[in-house]
Amino acid sequence: MAWDEHTITNVGSTTKAVTSLAALMLVDRGELDIHAPVAEYWTRRAMTSHVLREPFEV
Repeated sequence: MAWDEHTITNVGSTTKAVTSLAALMLVDRGELDIHAPVAEYWTRRAMTSHVLREPFEV
């Protein structure tokens, strides 16, 4: 079957590689410490909102 503008694909797994690359670029720039606790980058409010599936402001 040929692909065209209406072809549906699953791109979910491809975003992991892009996200990893972006994170490593931030590490290289010194803007992200991969050994730091997640809480340094993700506030308690954000974690609570994520768990409850509520929108939150950044």
